[in-house]
Amino acid sequence: MKTFEQRRQDYSPYGFSCELWHPTVMGRFDHHNEIEINFIPHGSLKYFFHDRIAVLPEGSVCVFWGLLSHRIVDFNNLTSYYVVTIPIASFLKWGLCQSFINRLFSGEIIVDSSFSTEENIINFERWIKDQNNPSLSECMRLELQSRIKRIAINNRDSGHQNYIANGYPMSKIEDIILYISQNYHRPIKTSDIATAVGLNPDYAGTLFKKTLGQTITEYLMKERIANAQRAILFTDEPITQIAYMSGFNSISSFNIAFKRISDLTPREYRKLSTNISK
Repeated sequence: MKTFEQRRQDYSPYGFSCELWHPTVMGRFDHHNEIEINFIPHGSLKYFFHDRIAVLPEGSVCVFWGLLSHRIVDFNNLTSYYVVTIPIASFLKWGLCQSFINRLFSGEIIVDSSFSTEENIINFERWIKDQNNPSLSECMRLELQSRIKRIAINNRDSGHQNYIANGYPMSKIEDIILYISQNYHRPIKTSDIATAVGLNPDYAGTLFKKTLGQTITEYLMKERIANAQRAILFTDEPITQIAYMSGFNSISSFNIAFKRISDLTPREYRKLSTNISK
């Protein structure tokens, strides 16, 4: 059974996989450029997704884009859950309806409960076994493709809204993250963020670093680059325009930050995304 590795390199891929995971409260956000599916066989799982809190109830299957900031903050009566990750290259070749793809890449969290818990357990357990069997791995991928298509059909008009929990108290760390998710495109600094959530800048920086293992500035930079990656992948906007829309005040600083986080230049990233979608 897998658990989240707190020291895992951010943005590194999981690959095409189906695994049984042990739930843990995640000390930091995870990012990976794959579609992620979670199945909650019992109990519930509470996620902090980018700019919202979502509670995934028993028996639900949740689909989201892993490049969105996501972090487990609580769980109840849950000893294990299933996680599937699908590389974008494979996902985009599955012939899914464009509206469903757009919803995922615009940040929607799609939750489906159309299959029984018993059916889901049988399917996910079979996929875990089949993925390592050369004779059956293709069956596993075809079945996952069919399952995603059914989720798209069953959730044409409904998404995450029934599972968003606006009533949960927000910690100061969550307040900071929420403020960044709503204002990363503006020329904000650590002092602006701290003031907005009612904290002394030095204390806010220390608290954030101690809790998430990175500075507010580092997190803000990653949020800006994640937005730029989405825009480069799924819009035709010029890269210069994307840089300014993502909160950068110069192309040189954007290129340096993008290369450091993505291991590719913005133009290389766009070329890669063009090849993927063909």
